Amino acid sequence: MKVLLISNMYPSKKYPAYGSFVQETVRGLEELEGMECQVVAISEREAGLKKNLLKYSRLFLDTGKALLFSSYDLVNAHYIFPTGFLALPAALLRGKPLVVTSHGGDVRLGKKNAPLKALTSLVLHKARRVVAVSHYLARELEGEFSLPREKIEVINCGVDTDKFFPRPREKALAELGLNPRPKEEKIILFVGNLIELKGLMPLLRAFASISPSLPQARLVLVGEGPLKERLLQEASSLGIKDRVTFTGPLPHHRIPTWMSAAHLFVLPSYQEGFGLVALEALACATPVVASRVGGLPEVVTHERDGLLVPPGEEKALAEKILLLLKDEKLHGEFSSRARDSALGHDFKRQIKRLGGVFHSLGPSS
Repeated sequence: MKVLLISNMYPSKKYPAYGSFVQETVRGLEELEGMECQVVAISEREAGLKKNLLKYSRLFLDTGKALLFSSYDLVNAHYIFPTGFLALPAALLRGKPLVVTSHGGDVRLGKKNAPLKALTSLVLHKARRVVAVSHYLARELEGEFSLPREKIEVINCGVDTDKFFPRPREKALAELGLNPRPKEEKIILFVGNLIELKGLMPLLRAFASISPSLPQARLVLVGEGPLKERLLQEASSLGIKDRVTFTGPLPHHRIPTWMSAAHLFVLPSYQEGFGLVALEALACATPVVASRVGGLPEVVTHERDGLLVPPGEEKALAEKILLLLKDEKLHGEFSSRARDSALGHDFKRQIKRLGGVFHSLGPSS
């Protein structure tokens, strides 16, 4: 079966983490028997009206070329709008099924105003199936866009537990060139886009409030984004500049080492469709402190493998971070259960389910 996969995010040498979950999906699909993917995607991260127009114009043209010159049995678009909208001709003009994968940001965009809601609804109702990465998103699609539940498949991206697994913390720290004595260095790790929605300003203030009582703690932010300069200024004004590390973007294969080196993973987002990065941390047996929003409660089980806090409440965030850094017994209990939690979302299992959906719509169905 040949799948034309269209995405507005895909990694490149310059941006190795940009849409890495889509690249992983392609890899997983192609490991399934009889499955082949052709990728049409945007690999440039730069934003702004002019740059976005250029990026999506190229995506439209490349999709048009695939429509004219490529052979495929099914179209899979990642993100409803604008990617799913651009994918519609490739599916409808060839009489091929369209499967749209919703990751969360597209649902937020679709609720922004009436025209965007109409276009989002059009794509959703034209698609043969809609893959939602969480039950939270499935409910949103049903409620906001009147999408029949039978059209929705809840399949998350899954975590590759062969890549994300617990490594000895001392070894992970040494590999990163950090202090190999974990009792003397406690890393609080964040991985993701440096944007307002990730709740990083409250995180900095929360860390500043507890840092005097935890001189061995360090906050590490892995990623890039438009908020970086403001975060640097805020860290400086809070007097914690020397206690906060900005690594910049890292290739996906380097993230497991950082997660094993970390004492704690934090994801204080205001909104989150699923929270794959929290799942990756759990797979490395690293407890998580995250916001109780979106699909995150489907990933992190409160008081079992992590702690959930209201979004934007830096006092509650600080208290939970401090608790897990100081209470080694509780930290150990959460860590011992984290891996098992992640195994329920194993990548191979999720990919097999996704492949099953594709095959059910393919030429032999």
